[in-house]
Amino acid sequence: MIDRTHGFGFPEGYRIEVAEDPAFENATTVVDVAGGTRNNPIADPIDHDADVSGRFVRVTFTDLYTFDPTSPPVSPVSYRKPDLVREEMSTWQMAALAALAVRDETGVDLARGRPVTASSSIETATWGRELLVDGAYRSTTAPGSPLLRTSVELSKPVETARIHVATLGYGELYVNGVRMGEAVLDPAWTQYDERVLYNTYDVSEALKAGENAIGLWLGRGRFSRGNRDWSGFGSPRAICQLNITYEDGTVRRVSTDLSWRSTESPIVENDIYDGERYDARKERSGWSVPGYDADDWDFASEMPAPGGDLVPQRTDPISVVNRLEPVSIRSQDNGYLVDFGQNITGWLDLRIDNPTAGEEIVLRHAEALDEEGALSTTDLRSADATDTYVPRGDDRERYHPRFTYHGFRYAHVEGFPGTLTEDDVQACVVSTSMPERGTFDCSDENVTQIQRNAKWGLRGNAHGIPEDCPQRDERFGWTGDGQITAQAFLYNFDAVRFHRKWMDDHDDTQSEHGYVADTVPAGFGTTPADPTWSVTRVVIPWYLYQHTGDPAHLERHYEGMRRYVDYWFDQCEDGILPEKYANYGDWLAFENTDGRRGKPFDLFTTAFHYQTTRLVGRAAEVLGYDIDAERYSDRAAAIEDAFTAAFFDSDAATYGPGTQSALAIPLFLGLVPDEHVDGVVKTLATKVREDDGKLRSGFLGTRPLIHVLANHGYEDLAYEVVTQPEQPGWMYMVHQGATTMWERWDSDEQVGSGMNSLNHSPFTFVSEWFYRTLAGIDFGDGSVLDRIEVAPTVVEDLEWVEGTLETPLGDLASRWERTDNSLAVTVQIPWNAKACVRIPFEHDGMSVCEGETVLWEDGSRVALPTGVTHVDREDDTLVVNVESGTYRFDILPGRTS
Repeated sequence: MIDRTHGFGFPEGYRIEVAEDPAFENATTVVDVAGGTRNNPIADPIDHDADVSGRFVRVTFTDLYTFDPTSPPVSPVSYRKPDLVREEMSTWQMAALAALAVRDETGVDLARGRPVTASSSIETATWGRELLVDGAYRSTTAPGSPLLRTSVELSKPVETARIHVATLGYGELYVNGVRMGEAVLDPAWTQYDERVLYNTYDVSEALKAGENAIGLWLGRGRFSRGNRDWSGFGSPRAICQLNITYEDGTVRRVSTDLSWRSTESPIVENDIYDGERYDARKERSGWSVPGYDADDWDFASEMPAPGGDLVPQRTDPISVVNRLEPVSIRSQDNGYLVDFGQNITGWLDLRIDNPTAGEEIVLRHAEALDEEGALSTTDLRSADATDTYVPRGDDRERYHPRFTYHGFRYAHVEGFPGTLTEDDVQACVVSTSMPERGTFDCSDENVTQIQRNAKWGLRGNAHGIPEDCPQRDERFGWTGDGQITAQAFLYNFDAVRFHRKWMDDHDDTQSEHGYVADTVPAGFGTTPADPTWSVTRVVIPWYLYQHTGDPAHLERHYEGMRRYVDYWFDQCEDGILPEKYANYGDWLAFENTDGRRGKPFDLFTTAFHYQTTRLVGRAAEVLGYDIDAERYSDRAAAIEDAFTAAFFDSDAATYGPGTQSALAIPLFLGLVPDEHVDGVVKTLATKVREDDGKLRSGFLGTRPLIHVLANHGYEDLAYEVVTQPEQPGWMYMVHQGATTMWERWDSDEQVGSGMNSLNHSPFTFVSEWFYRTLAGIDFGDGSVLDRIEVAPTVVEDLEWVEGTLETPLGDLASRWERTDNSLAVTVQIPWNAKACVRIPFEHDGMSVCEGETVLWEDGSRVALPTGVTHVDREDDTLVVNVESGTYRFDILPGRTS
């Protein structure tokens, strides 16, 4: 990956003169480079030989470096669209040099340490005139993983003590030699020039009378690592404040300042993509304990803040959430190939006995093996994914990385002394530590494996933001992936704080005009974002409201939601959002495509613009903003009318080209006129059957498709689509040995294609379908506090299904199972909740009992058991309204008519 800072600011043209007097009245021109005659040297120095003498050297920039924000970025896969960006973007000029040397015939730098004047210069602790001639001939950053420490003397008893600390990019806090907390890769990634997260630790019990030591261990993280369109902010840095309240009521404050000491740590290199190099011979034993002699350490330097507000980190921290043992270890290529049997995100924890000091142990990682059985690393692209440990030579040593992470199932260990056994190595699973919230299981082990793959995929792509993938040189917060998977996250994990933080990231990166970028924080993709992807700006606050019942999620982000919808409303032409704003279409679809992009673009952009407009209206209604509620409801109705006029063929009951996605998306988003819903659903079902029950849809269309089929009477066809064993499909992945979700339906055939991940988040959304459709746990168009809906879908190929969900009101559960001559549906409704239970009902002769009470028989209600408030028949469903409690409904065949 090209470092975009290399060569930045180097002048296009310049002149170098030498003279005996400072006025340069009789100067000799050594070199005169005209603009456009020399390529940018990037990171290499430029030498000019000259046989000349003098006391003064002058460099004049005759043609400055020009930065054009509208020019194509370094990354060839960026989709920046400067013509659509509303912010004013102007070119600007500057000049920057990393160093200047004037050498004599022996190579001695005569300019080193000499005074420098300049017509204009930015002077900071790390940049300026004196540093131009300090003998450092290349731009470098401070150590990528420094240690910082200070001592605090306590002369009286402490009542309370708290430390607030922000470390950029990652950091660990130590008090008296003890690491505080279990978080790793901390704090979470943010748009640092808008928001910086800090953590607070209660250290009252960690401090003691007399001398105390506070230590910080820093890593680069995202802060110091540029990639794609994300530019790093410089070397790692930290701000820390210890607030002490003594028992006598007096207060003391200790903060990071220039009295702190700093030195390099044993982590010689660290990079989130490339890995870590740890030299244990450079360890400083006891560096964070009281009494440590740090006289040979440097004094810390004051560094500028990145500009963002300091905000408490309220999301769950990233931590080691699980550990896996190897399922096999075999010798290979001067080392050992370790298979953990599960594709994960994290790192290795290695135990080493009797290593030789200085002999490297190299750990490489990959998701798959090549045809020869070696690690397949092609799809990592530029990510090295390699950790190196240099032992100090003790009897027993232990190593795991601190400031990197990898996506892998397999690891190759080279240089390990002796024989590597299962006792020597573990895989640490590293993820945002969201508690599990839901469970799903069923009678088909293969379907249960799909659910397990989804949960592993969600876990493996949660690191402060919902990522696309954890292994290659990307790992960005793609909005397209996030809008598809948010519900699956919320059904499986307590992901409210996690997504609330990501919505704050949306606030930070949103343009003043309303749009956001494809990735949040903004680091890759298009600006403005594809409007079918960046619906995250609106739909995720709504999902958070649905799962919690807390309107504060809508209130907190309402202004951003409204501005987002208003921006896209302004781009519409006669109610249709033009295709020029689309970037990805139905990404990775199999029909009606332009490369990887499923069409028609304007059908998709307009449909999702309708969705966000309608939801802003619903949010306004919830918040009591009556004028806005009416405005956005009217807008949504107008978009619906324009959409119908532009894309709907009522005679054929089809939309656009009649692809699976073109039909499923309007149905899913409520764009189909009521009188035509049955006809369009029938057209979709016919299309799916003509496609042999296989998916032809991509990122946008597949989620709507499986929900729509099941919700409109084609539940067995929907189940067939989800479980059919051939490519493309989830069951196919399972049969190929997948343990997470692939990026592409045909990822097994795309190895080496440059865009292929075996652990990718989007297709994990099938887990949402398991909860909402098979188990039937849903909240309708409201929130969990309004009304719970339990509408299990019974399919022929399953004997039983069960799902559970922790809600703010308590546990919610649903189970259905076939018995000898009946179907039993058991539901658990939490306290203070009301629920509508929809029971499958095949014919009039069937009867329904709740416990010992006959609820329905001979086509009419018989009795209402305790807790049941209403019963009615709607077509092939018995609708039962219940209060909190546990109910078992037995559906008996009875007589057929």
